[in-house]
Amino acid sequence: MKERVSQKDIARELGVDVSTVSLALRGHPRISEATIRRVREAAERLGYRPDPALASIAASRWQGRRSVSGVMLAFLVDSRKDEEVELKLYERGIRRQADLLGYGVTTFYWDEFPSAAAFWRVVQSRGIRGVLVGQSRAVLDEDLFNEQVAPVVHCGFLREVEGEMVRPDLRLAVKETCRRLLQKFNRVTCFLPIERELVSDHTILGAAYVAESVPEVGDISLVVASQRPNAADLARLKKTAPEAIITINERQADYLRRHWPRAMTLPIYTLHTLPPFDGKRGMDLRLEAIGSVAVNLLEMKMRRLPLSTASFRQTLLIEPRWLSEG
Repeated sequence: MKERVSQKDIARELGVDVSTVSLALRGHPRISEATIRRVREAAERLGYRPDPALASIAASRWQGRRSVSGVMLAFLVDSRKDEEVELKLYERGIRRQADLLGYGVTTFYWDEFPSAAAFWRVVQSRGIRGVLVGQSRAVLDEDLFNEQVAPVVHCGFLREVEGEMVRPDLRLAVKETCRRLLQKFNRVTCFLPIERELVSDHTILGAAYVAESVPEVGDISLVVASQRPNAADLARLKKTAPEAIITINERQADYLRRHWPRAMTLPIYTLHTLPPFDGKRGMDLRLEAIGSVAVNLLEMKMRRLPLSTASFRQTLLIEPRWLSEG
């Protein structure tokens, strides 16, 4: 009978300590992303499967050592009525990592509280130890980030906030998308309907200006459209005679396909907001990973660990991963 592969076997394979393997398998913030990836790949290659009984004992010992049994975190999002798709991905990553670290998560809705003070009263009364704020289209009360009751981490990229934020690198997403497309097409147009109040859209716009002015190969054009694109915006796009189009999300891609028959035959790449699906072209900004990292960062704040390391600086950027055209 084949013996069960142990964490010792993984450690021996990689030449690291068993404690490193144990922490990496839990995605602990002390371990670098590169090491976590190496350990998990080795675990899969060797056929490692955790022993449920041992995992339960280890979790109990770890929780007792940190006194986190029953500790709850809050995930605060804009509205119960209008949850965006990316928020579900953030929440999935948050809940997965919170579970690994022994925390529970309760979701709250910002529009159900008259003020930040009211929210903090609920947090205090329920004994919640940390707060994760999802990306927000609402203008959030500055008092939400005063951290007098519990530490806060913002998980998203729509607006700048005071305090620690975990977000994807949209500049890199634009640069990488342009670079990849110019390997295949001679003329690429960035069609960008900008919501003026959103930091994320301004970040994308700035990166697109750079791509237009310093193309690596081929021709990058930029069409800055209205928040709700119109016929004049579409006419300016047509003049660029694009072979491929980059836009912000699927809403704009759908607009182009509805109002310009040729767009049905053009490859349209989106930069963020929606998860991968069949036929999707664009950047995967790893929103689940951002949720997981936000929990790790929040735990460090809850435990009053220093946040000055390279892994957890004020704005932690997640490198995008290119998706194939499917």
